[in-house]
Amino acid sequence: MRHPQSVSSALTPDTPEHLKLRGVMGMIACHDPQGLLVEIYYGATERREIPFVSPAGVSGFVTGDQGLGHVVLAAADIGAARAFYSDILGFRLSDIIRMQITEEFGMDLEFYHCNPRHHTLALVPLPVPRRLNHFMLQVETLDDVGFALDRVAAAKIPLMNTLGKHTNDHMVSFYAQTPSGFEIEYGWGARDIDENWRVVRHDKTSIWGHKRQG
Repeated sequence: MRHPQSVSSALTPDTPEHLKLRGVMGMIACHDPQGLLVEIYYGATERREIPFVSPAGVSGFVTGDQGLGHVVLAAADIGAARAFYSDILGFRLSDIIRMQITEEFGMDLEFYHCNPRHHTLALVPLPVPRRLNHFMLQVETLDDVGFALDRVAAAKIPLMNTLGKHTNDHMVSFYAQTPSGFEIEYGWGARDIDENWRVVRHDKTSIWGHKRQG
């Protein structure tokens, strides 16, 4: 596990060119314990004078105070990853899903929040070379999910998980594969974190659906 001082000593300051590229007022960059680049910024640019208009007809995405969505990362050393994201960056545990793959092998998926979104980060204790398992985009209506599912089928994009509803955040979603190999979860209806939230565990990832394809 990296000590906080060793992380801070590896911080990369911003440059005017990088700030302009990211559209922020200030930022720093560092790497997590397994070498993944992490950028921390403030003062993001808002363009309220240019209303969002989706070329595909999406009514809107749930962002704002909840950020863009969530990411799920593989972590060979779950203890070091937990210490970095929780102890140093301040993410708080939302809940845990216990996945029993076989009678002999199981693993705990850890879900963390940093705003009202149920989880912005999830950690999977697997030593795999591709760190990014998937990222999630949340839309404003269930119809947005249905129309996107139709577009995925029409474009013959690999569907990795069928439509389903998760046990922990209650998201109704599906998963599709990107050309780069990682997946996108596209969903609606997730519940939020509030001051009365309590950490629990689940034995299944989904209440229904999310059947793995291929």
